[in-house]
Amino acid sequence: PSTDLDSHSWARLTDGTPLVTHAALGAGQVVLFHVTSTAEWSNLPLSGLFVSMLEHLIDQASGIETPAGAMPLAPYMVLDGDGALVAPPAGAQALRADAFGRTAPSATHPPGLYGPRNSRRALNPGDGAPALAAQAPVGTVSDLRGQVADIAIGPLLLLLAALALLADGAISVAQRGRRRGRGLAVGLVLACALATPARADDIPPDVPRAALETRLAYIVTGHEEIDDVSREGLQGLSDYVNARTSAVLGHPDGVVPERDDLSYYPLIYWPVTADATTTPARTAALNTYMRHGGILLIDAQGQDPATAPENASGYTGSAPGTAAALRRMTAGLDIPPLARLDNRHVLAHTFYLLHDFPGRYDGMPVWVAQEGDSTNDGVSPVIIGSNDWAHAWAVDDTGNTPYAPVPDGAAQRVLAYRFGVNAVIYALTGNYKADQVHVPALLKRLGE
Repeated sequence: PSTDLDSHSWARLTDGTPLVTHAALGAGQVVLFHVTSTAEWSNLPLSGLFVSMLEHLIDQASGIETPAGAMPLAPYMVLDGDGALVAPPAGAQALRADAFGRTAPSATHPPGLYGPRNSRRALNPGDGAPALAAQAPVGTVSDLRGQVADIAIGPLLLLLAALALLADGAISVAQRGRRRGRGLAVGLVLACALATPARADDIPPDVPRAALETRLAYIVTGHEEIDDVSREGLQGLSDYVNARTSAVLGHPDGVVPERDDLSYYPLIYWPVTADATTTPARTAALNTYMRHGGILLIDAQGQDPATAPENASGYTGSAPGTAAALRRMTAGLDIPPLARLDNRHVLAHTFYLLHDFPGRYDGMPVWVAQEGDSTNDGVSPVIIGSNDWAHAWAVDDTGNTPYAPVPDGAAQRVLAYRFGVNAVIYALTGNYKADQVHVPALLKRLGE
């Protein structure tokens, strides 16, 4: 052994026996692993440590000296037609390090990762791609601006039919006498007048649209961002209800309780804000609304105001400001004793069978009037929760759902929509699904 063995030893056994040694040879290094070809003396070649040591040697190797940027980088993983990383095909060739960023991908140089781990480069599909330019249109280009609106031909057809009947009446006058023909003509004119359908333009401007179609509503808070989410959320829920049930809902309306007539709306969404207040006029309007069968859906939007109701009009909780805001909002409202919503409540099976009632968030309790309360034929006038349903229901102007439910994403959004459908059907049909005739079918479904 050399006298300077210590300087050549990279690894030793616990008894001091050299295990890995090295020595300089020209511009490189000679590395020796002092093990046998079998595991009788050492099992190092059979261990994962041996592989890690070899990878470290490869990373430390200087290789062949080449000019800067001229080192060829072999393909490591490339993108296939589906955009997945796969092993490079046989025809893929190495690419110089200085050619990345200005070489267009091709069959010879497919897009993907090139080079060893310590100097890996990416050849992107967009590298070297020409700038996007508008293509010349094919066919006739039409501009919808300035187009004349479609003409409703229904009234015209009715008029033609009436004229034909009048002509027939005139012939009857000539053949059977003037008196009988005059009576027939008057009857036809009256029939035509009654048969002419009323158009939307004929509706008086002071008649609210909610009187002509079923709509949901939200209470305007004065915060533009929150009001926009409320509108988008109820629009998304209305579209979901229209697509999956026989109910037909129009566009939602923003309402101010002390100013607007609330009697048109079966369900009103009311988000909690930190600066929420109330007035005697608002309290009176909401009490009248709930007393005549309307339902308030109060949402603390992710801030759990309580774990249990404090009394009929408020909560206690740890979320800063939320409990106080909710108490201010509901001060003076005729809210009956509340109980936690579970899967035995009629709201959990008015349309879908539900065990959870998530929104954008999940896991927080939902409160409804205790079952057995005689108010409104047993229908809860309020639903209070904190799962932020409007953000989960929201659909923007492009048709996208901009707010991700957490933690379960799309699956949680489906459950949020289903809870919204149940709430709408509950508001429209009341305790219909509490009828005992539905019990056998519900028990069978729950057993499945």
